[in-house]
Amino acid sequence: MTKEGTQPVSPDSVAPPAHHNCNTCFFTDAFPGVTVEADQRCSVCHQSRITEEFHAHLTSNLVELQRLAAEWRAQRKGRYDCIIGGSGGLDSSYVLYIAKQLLGLNPLVVKYDHGFNHEAADRNLRTLCESLGVDLEVERSRGQHDGRYVKHMALALRHTGLYWPVCGFCAHAIHSVIYRKALRNGLTIVLGSANIFEGKLHMKRSRKIELLKQALWRTHLTRWPGMLWHFTLAAWHLLCLRLELHVPPLSNFFARSPHVPAMRHVTVSRFVPWNVPEMVLALEKLGWRAPHPALPMRFDCIIEDSLLNTTWKQTSGLTVQGVIACNLVHAGVRTREELAETVAGYDAGIVAATREVEKRMADL
Repeated sequence: MTKEGTQPVSPDSVAPPAHHNCNTCFFTDAFPGVTVEADQRCSVCHQSRITEEFHAHLTSNLVELQRLAAEWRAQRKGRYDCIIGGSGGLDSSYVLYIAKQLLGLNPLVVKYDHGFNHEAADRNLRTLCESLGVDLEVERSRGQHDGRYVKHMALALRHTGLYWPVCGFCAHAIHSVIYRKALRNGLTIVLGSANIFEGKLHMKRSRKIELLKQALWRTHLTRWPGMLWHFTLAAWHLLCLRLELHVPPLSNFFARSPHVPAMRHVTVSRFVPWNVPEMVLALEKLGWRAPHPALPMRFDCIIEDSLLNTTWKQTSGLTVQGVIACNLVHAGVRTREELAETVAGYDAGIVAATREVEKRMADL
């Protein structure tokens, strides 16, 4: 990564100790709060209510959404009706599909490029925008402050093996980029979505903080000066990034996520069924492709496949995609057998993905 640093992830740190496995999903009793019962099914499988929530996710109120879209078209003052933050992943791609194909809107698509995007996701977004005839604008940090934040935060945390904070810049930056583009184009409608399978990562934030504190406490004192130096540099680049992407008022600079009163957020998934297999089929007709068709989510950022998957694997026995696979199984969308190969592929790919992240950080 740098001459002063070593690889932020040690392959030896990825493999967790042996645990009891659930025969229905991918959870083991390594996951905080999860137990495997005598019938070899985990406590989440026994108690999960995600099936009911999933069916609520399939409700449709397209007529109401079309009524709203007609209002937006009538109120349009410029070239675009709305703005969409696109990554090339499943959800934002489907929002774009709905906006153009079912609502007849002309959206402006904005992609925030922090330098760690998957090539497959970039290709998907370009292909979709070309197929649907919509404009795509890509926003980057002029000073590469986002990438440098990731680099120094990874170097600070490399001895703990827990990398949750490396994504501390992303949500704020994405919303800031969308708002800035919207304000420049006179737009007030922001289309987005919420995916229940990605949202249900069954580890509380308080537990993550507790695990990180424990790891830092175990770190030898001789490593602390270097860690503090990299924490300081990461904080500096985060400050610079927020200054560069700032959206008024001043309170947004300190907020976890910026807020612009003039913007109206519309969650498309509340109106249109968020049925993963059907979403994939619709997008594939336009040239969109998922690297892992059985699990077509969370493949847009290589930080997740590398640093975050290392963290999740160490603390829970699963990658991020492994947890999503459990949610799909609980909802009855997929079976364990259908997803086993994909989950194993993400497990095996952590080291290679980490090397790719390191190559990109070395250029910063």
